[in-house]
Amino acid sequence: MFELRNPCDPQENISAGIRYLAHLSSLFRGDLRLVAAAYQAGERRVSERGLNYANPEVIAYVKRIRARVNRAAGLRVAESVKGREACR
Repeated sequence: MFELRNPCDPQENISAGIRYLAHLSSLFRGDLRLVAAAYQAGERRVSERGLNYANPEVIAYVKRIRARVNRAAGLRVAESVKGREACR
């Protein structure tokens, strides 16, 4: 489905992983919490339960991913502000 023929080939593995994340993002309409949970626990489980899962590993994973995304978004905002100031 995600065209991964050789999982030991880093480029092919990363490309397939990106396609899988895009699939999950489409399936869960961009809800990062559900995408991260499905990546960790499996899309069928998350499709059935939504955010009603009690696995502490999944909950911790989703929190870590959200924190990283928020930090990255904050860095991008800070960098773009610096960039605008440099252009003045």
